[in-house]
Amino acid sequence: MQQNKDVISYGTYEESIIELESSNRLLQEIMLEELKNKTFRDKNPTILIITIDENYYKLLNIPIKAGTGFSYQDFQKNSEEKTNVLLGPYFKKYFQIGDTINNQYTIIGFLPENKFIINGNGANIYQKLDKAMLSPMPIDRYEHYEIMFSRLHQSTIMNLKRDADVNKLQEMIQLKGSDVTLYLKNLGGEINEAVTSSMDTENIDLIVGSLFILFIIAGIVVTTIVSIMMRKREFGIKMVLGESKFGMFIQIVLENICIAIVGKFLSIVYFLWRYEDHLQVSKDFDMASVREINLNMPILLFVFLFLLVIIIISNLIVFLFIRKLEPKTLIGGME
Repeated sequence: MQQNKDVISYGTYEESIIELESSNRLLQEIMLEELKNKTFRDKNPTILIITIDENYYKLLNIPIKAGTGFSYQDFQKNSEEKTNVLLGPYFKKYFQIGDTINNQYTIIGFLPENKFIINGNGANIYQKLDKAMLSPMPIDRYEHYEIMFSRLHQSTIMNLKRDADVNKLQEMIQLKGSDVTLYLKNLGGEINEAVTSSMDTENIDLIVGSLFILFIIAGIVVTTIVSIMMRKREFGIKMVLGESKFGMFIQIVLENICIAIVGKFLSIVYFLWRYEDHLQVSKDFDMASVREINLNMPILLFVFLFLLVIIIISNLIVFLFIRKLEPKTLIGGME
């Protein structure tokens, strides 16, 4: 691959989990609790280690937020030697540069926030580096053929030229004497395929969602009008005493907003209960995907704005009904 003119850069990586056992710095309880994998009911805190070779480190070209990056000498050490590592930004408030972990790993820098790498060469899953540890590939790892083959097969990343001969390159990477066929994937194409393959389902969801919104608007309008008619004497007396129809409209709007806020709160509680396991898995493994169920502030803000639009539209329809109301029809002709 290094001699192929179509390959701009390439690299391999592997992932493993270590228990956080000790450090020269006092380990805080809140960190130890957050690092426990609750999906697997782990009793001990763990850290994901992503071991990368020198080529992949150059390919990633990740800027270091604090400290220094890896040097050539870091990739020349054996597994038994102390290893320089880069930690995700989550650890910056608990460790400092120069601290050691498990008497094996020395922290030389911290990664920037919101950085991801491909997880297992899958088009849909990306590993967030906030709680991860980057480690240089020990030189003695190249002595194990089985490990090298597994890494080549499952976790090789290549940056190719636009006009690269993929078929020729795919033939070149096949290992002689092996029955396993290695394939090259275009990650951009894989992501696009993963998204477009579900378009039919998404279109159906869009239609159902639109009908559901219309049903919500109709429901708000009908229940509000029924509420007005059930309290028509109250509203009629207010109109006789001089309250404007716009003032009545504001009262109705405030009532609907209060109901909507309560409904939104109950919906969030249901969402947290319904997708509790999924959210816990997402938190434990710190991954992201092309299609992800999540709950964060931007999503909550979007839901709130969407709810506000529904309330405005439904109440404008109700206002058309309120404009036609007269005290006589609300209280009764004789009264």
